[in-house]
This record gives sequence, C-alpha cells and structure tokens, in this order.
Amino acid sequence: MRREQDDCCLIAWRHQRVVALSVDGNEAAAGRTGPRFAEAFRRAAAAGWRRTVYAGESNGREGVRDAVELLGADRIDHGVRAVEDDRVVALLAERGIPLGACPTSNLMLKLYPSI
Repeated sequence: MRREQDDCCLIAWRHQRVVALSVDGNEAAAGRTGPRFAEAFRRAAAAGWRRTVYAGESNGREGVRDAVELLGADRIDHGVRAVEDDRVVALLAERGIPLGACPTSNLMLKLYPSI
C-alpha cells in the first residue's frame, strides 16, 4: 500500500542525474541523524541510490554506527571519531565503507590538537 507522501518524494520525481542521498549538519546540536532519516535512506537504497552521511565528528562513534546500521551509508564524511571504538572500525572495514576526513574542521572543533 502506497502512502500519499510516496508520490511527492524526491525518488518519485527523480531526475536521471540524481544518484545519491546525503545528510549533514551539526549532530551535536540537532541530535541523532540515524533514527530521523532512516526511512528516507531506506527508500533511497531501494531506489538504487548511493548514501553518504556526515557522521561521527561532533557526535562520536555512535553517529558512525548509526550511519552504517540505520542509514546504510556507502560513505561517511567526517567520521574520524570512529577510531574510538574498535568494533565500529571493524564494521567499516568489513563493509568497505570509506571515511572522508577534513583535518581543518577537526582542528577547528578541537577534536585533535594538531594535524
């Protein structure tokens, strides 16, 4: 049974050059991304779209785990704090999920004292 919002979502209006879904923002201020966007990312995966998630910079390793387990991320941006949990690192390696890093951002947010 189709829900009304299915007819007006980005996937239904998909342009041939739209191939992915991404979400980013300040996780520390906005809260956990995974639970709020899980349905949208499930739909994107079903449509064959790639999925990128900005996770794990301000909210730590939990955000990286959510990106993988709840959002099915193919790539994670700013996920440097995944290294705080060996199980999260193993999950990333097992699934072949790369991390995009931004050392300047890490320094500005004081996650690390130097490059």
